[in-house]
Amino acid sequence: MKRERKKAGSRFGRRVRLVNIKAIDWQAAHVSPASMVLLISFLVGILSGLSAVFLKWFIGLLGHYFKSGLNPCGPNLHLLCYPLAGILLVSILQRYVLRRDYSRSTYQLSVAISSGRYRMSLSSIWQSVLTCGLTIGFGCSAGSEGPVAYSGAAIGSNVGRWLGLSDQWLRILMGIGAGAGIAGIFKSPAGGVLFTLEVLQLPMQTIPVIGLFIACILSGTTAKAFSDFSFDMMFSSVKGFDPATLGWIALFAVFCGLYSILYNRLKNCAGRFLLSVDNAWHRNIIAGTSLSMTLFLFPCFFGEGMEVLQSAINGQGIDLFSYGPFAGSDIGVGAVLLGCAAVMLLKGPLVSAAYYGGGVAGDFMPTLFAGCFAGYFFSMGCSVLFGVDLPAWYFCLVGMGAVMAGTLHAPLMALFISAEITDSFQFMPAYLLAVTLSYITVKLLTPRAWNVETGHDDVLSLRELASTPALWRAARRHRLGLRGTGLDESIRKDGINGADKSRPDRNVR
Repeated sequence: MKRERKKAGSRFGRRVRLVNIKAIDWQAAHVSPASMVLLISFLVGILSGLSAVFLKWFIGLLGHYFKSGLNPCGPNLHLLCYPLAGILLVSILQRYVLRRDYSRSTYQLSVAISSGRYRMSLSSIWQSVLTCGLTIGFGCSAGSEGPVAYSGAAIGSNVGRWLGLSDQWLRILMGIGAGAGIAGIFKSPAGGVLFTLEVLQLPMQTIPVIGLFIACILSGTTAKAFSDFSFDMMFSSVKGFDPATLGWIALFAVFCGLYSILYNRLKNCAGRFLLSVDNAWHRNIIAGTSLSMTLFLFPCFFGEGMEVLQSAINGQGIDLFSYGPFAGSDIGVGAVLLGCAAVMLLKGPLVSAAYYGGGVAGDFMPTLFAGCFAGYFFSMGCSVLFGVDLPAWYFCLVGMGAVMAGTLHAPLMALFISAEITDSFQFMPAYLLAVTLSYITVKLLTPRAWNVETGHDDVLSLRELASTPALWRAARRHRLGLRGTGLDESIRKDGINGADKSRPDRNVR
């Protein structure tokens, strides 16, 4: 019986290989690689959208299960167990079952593209999504965009390999798949395109860019189709855009830039601390315990926090203390401000704990979360200190894009993701002002800082490209902690080693 099954399996494998060979021969004879990339973009876009849909569904399923039995009017001791259990479970899966590390998917994707590793394993498509779903579904405070971008890149790489495309085209398909993954998870086609072009900085000509647009549009449409064409954060505008608020928005944008610097420094300090712990089990326990303790005190940290953001931008305020030990207490404005400040300070380190401590997660969505709280804190603080009645929902909405631009060093991507995820393009002037001033503030105060996970910064990249493309490639590899660029001396002469020292050391294992 076993021999018959083995023979049947081998016959099926031979048939698949035969079909593969015939497909490669037909493609080589009738279709150019550029045209094939356009055709593949349709498939990659749909599959990446389905990957994002599954991840959202899986996270929602676990989150609903774990939150269904909680008491909103008092402390819930269950919250002390969920994140720790999730971190340990995902760590065991990666260490002993999957035997692969997906903890920092965005960084690994950037390294793979920069170092020429374009042939990704087929199992990466589902393993990164599964481990991310378990991490966030168990309540760890992080995002899901890095793993789904990694999954999309793996889809593009494997489809291209199956059709026999060269490494040059596999690199392009990885970028297309990664952008489609971002477009699907945020339902933001423009955000996905800009992730590939601005953050990953893949050099593309006209045909690949068209393929990227096709994949991102199809991925975003697929994700919307499976959610009744709704948005993750449904925004019903209370009022339209008011030009009279631009002065306050400018002041708030500077505040967001300052907070972005603090957010990154706290996040990187937590990352350095966890990397300094040599024992992997100790690192898992420290990270999981930290996530569990903060979740117990502030249950709004559970998962990605979409419900909290939707409530804030729709004028319903932020419920900081429900399901926690302070639920039902008579809490004044001062306590709410202190709670918002604590959440803002803790969010960055918690994200580091989620993926440096053994989980699998991303760091894009947490910046939107932090920006929303920054807007709420700023509007309430101005009301208390100066007696100015500022609409909290408005500053929560604008703050998401401003903090995302300052922390990720990608203002264009932040601009479109923050507008598309809430369908609030009517506030584009406010978004433009806030994103621009926030990023300028960051660059004026930390001119050599960059996004740790991608090695990216718009201003640094433009300066390096203005010199030579070779220097730009070498500098990017250097920022990602890679060696063997051949331009180390030039990099030191240009002062790139004098960058922001708050980033974790990439050579620490």
